[in-house]
Amino acid sequence: MRKSMTLLVNYLTLLIKGVLIGCADIIPGISGSSVALMTGVYTDLIQSIKSINKEFILLILKLRFNTALEHINGKLLIPILAGIPIGIFLMSNAVSVLMSNYSTVVYATLLGLLTGTSFLLAKQIQNIKISTIVASILGATGVMTIQNLMPSGFEASYATFIIAGVIAGCFMILPGISGSLILVTMGIYTDVISAITDLNISLLCCLGIGVISSIAVMSRAIISMFQNTPNAFLALMIGLMLGSIPAIWPWDTYSRIYWESGAYFTNDIFVGIPFVIIGFIFPVLLAVKNNRTNNS
Repeated sequence: MRKSMTLLVNYLTLLIKGVLIGCADIIPGISGSSVALMTGVYTDLIQSIKSINKEFILLILKLRFNTALEHINGKLLIPILAGIPIGIFLMSNAVSVLMSNYSTVVYATLLGLLTGTSFLLAKQIQNIKISTIVASILGATGVMTIQNLMPSGFEASYATFIIAGVIAGCFMILPGISGSLILVTMGIYTDVISAITDLNISLLCCLGIGVISSIAVMSRAIISMFQNTPNAFLALMIGLMLGSIPAIWPWDTYSRIYWESGAYFTNDIFVGIPFVIIGFIFPVLLAVKNNRTNNS
């Protein structure tokens, strides 16, 4: 009985950690991997994901399910993966309400998160070379070109959501880099939030296919790029974030980004500026917290 209660508590604890990771994944500027790091499950989680390989597939095909679960540390992976979508759904509804009623505040906060995260990434660049500058310029011009080519109020499609899932999945496993923030830079974040809150199953399945495919295939390449060419990679991320600023500018009433309810931005600069500051400070404080956790 006591052993069963201990197992139940452990599962619930991991489930709650999964919920927290899911909440973080949906908030631009906050990395779910950073939350996993702070809650002490990041290393084991990455190892479990890496264990989903040919050996795991062969065990499944041989119907050796218990051995397959042990291979991927299912006791840890399953409750966390069960908690993540719960957190994503709960936080998406909160974000939806905020964007519908307080769009200036939301986009001002996003502006702060973008600049604050860019500042933190810039501090990690150890040696500025021509290649890092070029990578940053390519990131900024690339995202602005995509946004300018994208028609106003474009309709979400299955292909769009698969791409969104691939993009989000690539960055979900890198601490300090927010997959949702990358979706903001691509101009598809609000569509993803709408699909989650409306429980659009077909679009969510496409999103899930993209995320799973990305984590299974592209995540290894992203991690390798981050490890082998960190300066150029970070510079590219900075360019992507800074290049997206015109698209989320809170005081531009003619901006292409709007919520379906028609709640356009207001021009009240005095409302927005404090939230720009809050958004900037938040990732900085989170980074300080992460450093203290790693050093302890």
